[in-house]
Amino acid sequence: MFKKLLVVEDEAEIRVFISEVIDTFDIFTQIDQAENGQEALARISNNKYDLVIMDVQMPKMNGIEVLKHLPANETPCLLISGNFNPDVVEAAQKLGHKYLLVKPFRSKELFEKLKMILKFELVLK
Repeated sequence: MFKKLLVVEDEAEIRVFISEVIDTFDIFTQIDQAENGQEALARISNNKYDLVIMDVQMPKMNGIEVLKHLPANETPCLLISGNFNPDVVEAAQKLGHKYLLVKPFRSKELFEKLKMILKFELVLK
């Protein structure tokens, strides 16, 4: 079991959905939330996360700006967006982050992506 997850999403409904769905997977002992990039950076500077799930387009600071402060070799990040343009994908990859998930997505898609990133073997109930 992993310890800490941070969900960063400016849309409260999506942020809560992701947190609640992941909670049912029983993978993490703690799930924190942030509603923008600045809040995410504050949480990241005070906590060690096993994974960050983050929207790309947010007010105050976008996901790519946050990635500049989040070394990929220390904390993996799953970027989520309704529209991944090539510039965003390239910027994320240059920063060492390669995990992407297009919104809208289903809980099974999220679960499979988490399995791939965290390399665990569980079966979704």
